Amino acid sequence: MSDHTTATPPSRVKPLVKKGATLGFVKELKEKGLWPPRLHDRKDRYHNNDKKPVATPFLVIPVTFGDMGLRPVSNSLSFHSQAIWIEDTLGNLIATPITGNTYIIKCRIFNLGAFASYAGLVDFYLDKPSVFNAIAGTNASIPAFGRSGFTVLPGNFVDVKCPTLWKPVAEKDLHKSILVQAFDPFTDMYTSTFDARNDRHIGR
Repeated sequence: MSDHTTATPPSRVKPLVKKGATLGFVKELKEKGLWPPRLHDRKDRYHNNDKKPVATPFLVIPVTFGDMGLRPVSNSLSFHSQAIWIEDTLGNLIATPITGNTYIIKCRIFNLGAFASYAGLVDFYLDKPSVFNAIAGTNASIPAFGRSGFTVLPGNFVDVKCPTLWKPVAEKDLHKSILVQAFDPFTDMYTSTFDARNDRHIGR
């Protein structure tokens, strides 16, 4: 994720908002019922524009081919997302990992919305399935195994790899589950953390 010169030392520049916080204009627009913005038909400026789709991303980690993001889904589907896989360092798809080898975790994210996601984030988690089951839909938090960013245009998908390589060292590591949360903190945030069954932003 260019260098520039400035007359003011960077340490003295006061940010407009705290890092990750919503800019002030968004709050004002929300109070007026104008956020998120909607697509408008320029040929029909005065009629039916309130019925146009919301101009935001609609991010989905699909459980199967053709998944349009409708939730909930069954446990058997939500625990085996086809959009998450592992590869070896040569790029070969791996179905059964073994201890001592090094792997890359990847995830495919679709944007089915009417607007691009320019500030997408992906959190990768690696833990026992029982841990993910216990914290699904709660306010609990665990450290991410890795985080990456992405940009995806409407009607497109992007493949994102975890920046941290996975190297299982013991048999118990092979029984861990991979969980991924993909979201745009400004325009398409998840609603139920670690809950792959009920939230389209989350895959296992």
